[in-house]
Amino acid sequence: MIRRVVAVLVVGAWAVAQAQVPLIVEQVSPAQVLDWLERSSLPPEVKASWLGILPGAFAQGTVDPRVAKPFFEALATVPVEVAIQLTQILIPVLEQGVVMDHLLITASKAIAKGMQTQRWDYVASELRLRARLGAATFIVLGAYSPALRMEVARILGDFITGVSGSFTDYDGMLLFVQSELGKLARTGTPLAPEIDALLAAVRAPVLAQIMERVLQPERR
Repeated sequence: MIRRVVAVLVVGAWAVAQAQVPLIVEQVSPAQVLDWLERSSLPPEVKASWLGILPGAFAQGTVDPRVAKPFFEALATVPVEVAIQLTQILIPVLEQGVVMDHLLITASKAIAKGMQTQRWDYVASELRLRARLGAATFIVLGAYSPALRMEVARILGDFITGVSGSFTDYDGMLLFVQSELGKLARTGTPLAPEIDALLAAVRAPVLAQIMERVLQPERR
């Protein structure tokens, strides 16, 4: 576990400096994304993996084509072995029905920085952490909407990689989740009523359950 915490601290310091990249396009259809992907220069095994699952993911709303297109454009620029590794990290999470928008946005940012630094180990480390957080949050907070669970997973990822580096500072983690969700609620988001319900229910032991699953990803 200590090694994991040290690795995340390194990733967090690196992630703060991520470059600004296009994360979403204004308008693109699922069919256009699939057509682009099929004609892309991505490795055949990568294309096959995504083409096999994306039609269902688009239909279920777990992947937004406006986010997917920039991600795949970025993925096509990385070394073959990196494209395969990142795909192997993301596909199992998508298979669990996790809403993937924040993970694909994170991946696009990380790839942009990776192209500058060539530190693909950092790219994979951050994406693996956030993928585990997404999967764990979707299980533990199963009573809430996928959109809200995605936001909680993103906030927890921001806490670990950019604020604390700790998987066990549950009190600090709780305060950060409460603060960030409170800010989100005040934007007038349609999630506001559900956020209020979650804020009334979430406690440090709930966050501990999520972290236990993150550190033991074989748990389901």
